[in-house]
Amino acid sequence: MWKLGILEPAQYLARPQGWGGMRWVSYQLLRTGTPASEQEIARVEAIMRHLQLSSGVYRTTFPGRFGDLDPWISSWLVRHFPANAELLIEDRAASDCLLSAEWARQLSAVFPQSHVTASDLTLHLIEYQTARDSFIVESGGNGLQYIRPPFVINLQRKEPFILPVNAALRFWALRRWKQLRRSVDWMDPWLTSAALTDKPDEGKGFRLKKISVLHPSARQLASAGAVRFTIRRHSVFDPSSPLCHVLRTMNIFNRSYFSAGQLRHGVQAVERSLLLGGIWIVGRTVKDLPPVHEVTIYRKTVAGFERLDRWGAGSEMEPLVETVGRGTPP
Repeated sequence: MWKLGILEPAQYLARPQGWGGMRWVSYQLLRTGTPASEQEIARVEAIMRHLQLSSGVYRTTFPGRFGDLDPWISSWLVRHFPANAELLIEDRAASDCLLSAEWARQLSAVFPQSHVTASDLTLHLIEYQTARDSFIVESGGNGLQYIRPPFVINLQRKEPFILPVNAALRFWALRRWKQLRRSVDWMDPWLTSAALTDKPDEGKGFRLKKISVLHPSARQLASAGAVRFTIRRHSVFDPSSPLCHVLRTMNIFNRSYFSAGQLRHGVQAVERSLLLGGIWIVGRTVKDLPPVHEVTIYRKTVAGFERLDRWGAGSEMEPLVETVGRGTPP
């Protein structure tokens, strides 16, 4: 037996109601027009909730996920900063940056001079396209999908045993990509640049194209200029410059993703990114529909991180944060 993929917008719209096979939907369908239609936006949001990177991190998000959380965060920010402050605010590991855009709109009403920067290490995927098939990979070359119409094969997850044709294609595709990836210079700056341009055809038998994994609404807000909102490529484990006043890291510093050593390195990167007196919001969403969050707000002091408040049970990072920081939580 086998399962065919969803490769065209018409196929996606015609799929059976309640069809649960999002793993067989081509990431090529993340491409949209400018501006994106309502159907395109709905399609992007559905695919994005199931997109898993080679690191194991999912890009799960949906509109309004932090709708209850954002006003609570703002209530703390207004206690620490004047309304006319030119705040530098960072939202890291922001996935498709939709929630960052929603936060930026909300903050602009409270702090009109604020500038929100959303960042993630993955802003787009790369399509390695030959005459008969395509590989969808990360900018470092890790394979995510193999597309050979009418099949779409997930390279990160094994195919169910009841689909032997799909399983055989996956095995063959993994071996083929191991050879083909040598044909690409993975140090080429084009691969990580923000521009969504295609790589010029160099006559090597393949073409490289980019597929944005940013939400169309976030891209539009960043280009419109009405709200001070920027999107950039940045790792949550790297300090930023200039230092910022507020930093948010949601659904990334999880023990299921990283070791204690990696998480400690992440906390240190946050500490080196914040101004003295700066605010750090850290936590995760433990349940969706309706969203349930566990979040802690910290302030950077000369002695380390001071805990200000909790939402729900607070972040699972608290013991580690208060070990890295030298301060004693209140």
